[in-house]
Amino acid sequence: MLTILTGAGLLAADLRADIPFAFSIGQATMPAGVYNIAFHNSVLSVRAVDGHNGAMALTVPTLEIPKEHRNMVGGGSLIFQKYGNESFLAGFWLNGADSGHTLPAGKRQKELARQIKVGEAAAVAMNRK
Repeated sequence: MLTILTGAGLLAADLRADIPFAFSIGQATMPAGVYNIAFHNSVLSVRAVDGHNGAMALTVPTLEIPKEHRNMVGGGSLIFQKYGNESFLAGFWLNGADSGHTLPAGKRQKELARQIKVGEAAAVAMNRK
């Protein structure tokens, strides 16, 4: 799939993040690694720079960016929800934006949230390439 994304002034693969742990997006499980990040029309695209792994997800706008994620250096933050040794991409904020976006929780994430009750949040910075 080759698409040029231009939403919010971003082009495809305009942002990059080094994610130091495996994580899930919907049904896709991604290994730790460096990923290109693109966003357009409520669709988030995450693709490994080596081209071997990638996923897309529909997002929902959030009302406000948490204070700890405002005006971060770089392109913004990816937010993960961790339950035990499993991590799920839960949302993201682009630097300079007024609001962020969340990803709906998948079946496995909901199951772990019921079992564990309290998850741990983690943020990974995105940088412009």
